[in-house]
Amino acid sequence: MDKGLTLPEIMLTLVLLAVLTSFAMPRFDVLLAENQSARIVSQLVGRIESARKSALVRGETLTLCPGLESCAGRDDWIVGALLFEDHDGDGRMDAGERLLRRFPPLSSSGQVRWRSFGNRPWIQFLPNGSTPSQSGRLTYCPQNGNPRMAREIILNAAGRIRLAKDSDGDGVRESSDGTPITCA
Repeated sequence: MDKGLTLPEIMLTLVLLAVLTSFAMPRFDVLLAENQSARIVSQLVGRIESARKSALVRGETLTLCPGLESCAGRDDWIVGALLFEDHDGDGRMDAGERLLRRFPPLSSSGQVRWRSFGNRPWIQFLPNGSTPSQSGRLTYCPQNGNPRMAREIILNAAGRIRLAKDSDGDGVRESSDGTPITCA
């Protein structure tokens, strides 16, 4: 006697599987979005740490700016970044100042904003690894503007970074001043 599944049993199994999958799918989308946010922040942290370390090792002032061919606007970090010698500290690559590294575009369609003391569109590191009184923050916002997926890197004047945390448990990280990160 053959013991197989009947058609109604197979149909019931498929219906149950579909229902369970429908509950899991929204959470899967959230996990993908969180993974992308974490990946973007990791790439940005790597770029900042590379620039700081290079300034320390080389013993000279270096500038990290958004752009692929030349320094672009303060919010163009998605398109790539440049690291170069900046002997006069003006944030521009002048004659006699070498390009040290060209960072590729970030793999995101979101936005990265840079806000800093002194309102400069670049990040600069002095030979001792500090910034010239240029503390600030890089904020990543996904394309859909969901503040729960927003991330922020906080840079202090000593050149050290920390990541914004969700200290009140509402699912949105707080900026350096304690206010929730917004993507507006």
